[in-house]
Amino acid sequence: MSRNSIVRITLLPLVALAVMAMGCCKKEPGYFRDRSKGFSIVFPDDWEIRTKGLLGATVVQALSPLEEKGDPFRENINVSVEDLSKDVGLSYYREITFENMARALDEFRELERNDFKLDGRKAVMTVFSHRAGALRLKVMLCLVVERHRGYVLVGTATEKSFPEYKPIFFKIIRSMKLEG
Repeated sequence: MSRNSIVRITLLPLVALAVMAMGCCKKEPGYFRDRSKGFSIVFPDDWEIRTKGLLGATVVQALSPLEEKGDPFRENINVSVEDLSKDVGLSYYREITFENMARALDEFRELERNDFKLDGRKAVMTVFSHRAGALRLKVMLCLVVERHRGYVLVGTATEKSFPEYKPIFFKIIRSMKLEG
């Protein structure tokens, strides 16, 4: 048997396995993972996922489909990740985050606050409202501190559409998995 024949016999099954593995391990629609930031999350299949041109510590943004032509606002959820010093815990991180938001947002008002577990870690979820230009917005914000990182999940909708989007935001947030 020639050397080329041996190479073909050896490589052909490996190539076939690689092709089959790519087919069977397809990511589910809406799945997003950032290994460097240590998390994965699942968005609705029909939402637009953006990773380019985002501000600050935002890693990914998912936008709802347009509801109608001329829709003035696309409901969305953003995931940001911040590096924290070792002494920053969840309570302090929440306090600082809210102080900054209250100063930066017009007509900021906290409406509810809940503690819960996200992927087995302590988390805090808050719903608040604020004004952005002519729009009155409601926001579901979730904070988690893990391994000296602050994970911030922010779901935003108009005040009118928030009751419809609140369970969608919560489902997206609950899908988050932290690595490590």
